Amino acid sequence: MIQILYETPLASVITGTCQSLPFPLQRGCPLSPFALSLEPLAQAIREHKSIYPIVVHGSKHSISLYADDILFIILYLQCWNTLPISLQGRISIVKMNILPRLNFLFFMIPISPPKFLEQTQSLISKFIWNNKRARIKSSTLQRTKLMGGLSLPNFKLYYWAFQLKALRVWMDENCKVLWKSIETALIFHTQI
Repeated sequence: MIQILYETPLASVITGTCQSLPFPLQRGCPLSPFALSLEPLAQAIREHKSIYPIVVHGSKHSISLYADDILFIILYLQCWNTLPISLQGRISIVKMNILPRLNFLFFMIPISPPKFLEQTQSLISKFIWNNKRARIKSSTLQRTKLMGGLSLPNFKLYYWAFQLKALRVWMDENCKVLWKSIETALIFHTQI
């Protein structure tokens, strides 16, 4: 099946109701087998008779694939790690490619597993220093350029910011978002 998919790999982007013209995909990406198998797995979970979705206000929620981005981040860093990239270039990769993915997870999954932030910081540090001993403290790299740093993201601060944003949405009675109705239905009349 994978061989058939790789014969003429094309993709298009759907934005709202508009779909772009098909364009060719790159071959040889090590993440492709994971991407190809992810949706059939999700579909099998949705259709499995013994896995019951959470139903809130008529809306069914049976699977959330956001956590799978962690595996993609690890593999993504491994792909970039083989290239000769400067320290500033590696920090730019973290800021442009890793940080948005983590921010999405921080926003969508409100509770981080224990040690998750420390493990993430360790992975990023290993990537930045190309699996060698760090020569500059992370706290120094996280300073702004005007303060002598390289503006490396502090993931803990981003995590806290997204948690506080959710609290602000929760406290705003006029804000109508899907997760708020799910939480409200699950906790019923509990007051914060």
